[in-house]
Amino acid sequence: MKRLLSLLFITVFFCTALSAAVILHSPNGKICVEINLGPQLTYNVKADGQVLMNNNELALKLANGSVLGENPQLSNTKFSKINQIIRPLFPLKKAEVADNCNVVTLNFKANYSIQFRAYDDGVAYRFITRMKGLMTINDETCNLHLDPNYLVHLQLNSSFHTS
Repeated sequence: MKRLLSLLFITVFFCTALSAAVILHSPNGKICVEINLGPQLTYNVKADGQVLMNNNELALKLANGSVLGENPQLSNTKFSKINQIIRPLFPLKKAEVADNCNVVTLNFKANYSIQFRAYDDGVAYRFITRMKGLMTINDETCNLHLDPNYLVHLQLNSSFHTS
């Protein structure tokens, strides 16, 4: 019986460790980002409790063969907030833009971090490296798995210049 309980405890512990998740909410609490640290780094986005995007993979493939976001080994996590006003040098629509969000920075052992920001109207992420010298990024994986019942409007443009 003791062996069975010990085995059960070890199994639950390792399953929990392998599927560790970090949760970040927007300032108003309506948007939630769940970052999952499994064999592949993924994230989910919910708004008002409803899943908008699920199991989105993130990775950067570097020219040296390493892949950031694959088998991530988390060293620490830091939560913070941003509440500031940005004044663009060349304002097009507004002279001031509010930058208000909650931030989580996940630092990994392989000299890189991924920072997620949750705003009241969206989410963002970015890779940050502490690697020395120049690097070449060969590919970025950013799969967006939307619910098939949602309607998406896309404006097709013939160039990168848009209105």
